[in-house]
Amino acid sequence: MMRTNRLATLLLALGLALGTACGRDHADVIPVLAEGESRVDLVPLDLAGHAGFDLLDQFIQTNGAAGEAMQIYEDLSRLAPDNRLVLLRAAHAALIMDQSDAAPRLASSILERLRGDAAEAADAPDLDVLFVDLIRITRLLAAGAQADTLVITEAGAPMARQALEHGEALANATGWKGPHGATAADAKRMLDAIAAALRDFEARGTDAP
Repeated sequence: MMRTNRLATLLLALGLALGTACGRDHADVIPVLAEGESRVDLVPLDLAGHAGFDLLDQFIQTNGAAGEAMQIYEDLSRLAPDNRLVLLRAAHAALIMDQSDAAPRLASSILERLRGDAAEAADAPDLDVLFVDLIRITRLLAAGAQADTLVITEAGAPMARQALEHGEALANATGWKGPHGATAADAKRMLDAIAAALRDFEARGTDAP
């Protein structure tokens, strides 16, 4: 288990965010020595696309620092406060690596900001945002369910219907690739699971006396 202290976290953020601006003659690896731990070699990553963030997530999980993932993303967001991709991947990391009840709320607030930015720019629906929000909704619907099933209640039904309505553009987005290589086919599988759970919910309502 690797414990990253504050200095190590900041160096990680700086190394990853600024590494591509440095030539390989300057620094290929940034050594960080956390207190009481062995050295961790940090290779600068290109954070201009999902591939770099995929590697960052893998680094965090491989080195046992998943519990500090949001601290790392918070530091990155301070370095690039208006960077859409940093915010998006922070929301994604919250849903994937943070198992607390607060994680979906944090992700929701970040996604709401990103949706607002897209609306102001009059852009087409942001497929990345749609996908991360689909993960959020799936996680909420899976809470309390057994195995890999989804359970929809009266309170969750509007959220499920909204996911199906908004997710159509994502399911039909041929060629789109999101976090960790996610594709439209992955989104469609999640939407199909929500649709099946919604049908079960509606059937229960129909059968009720």
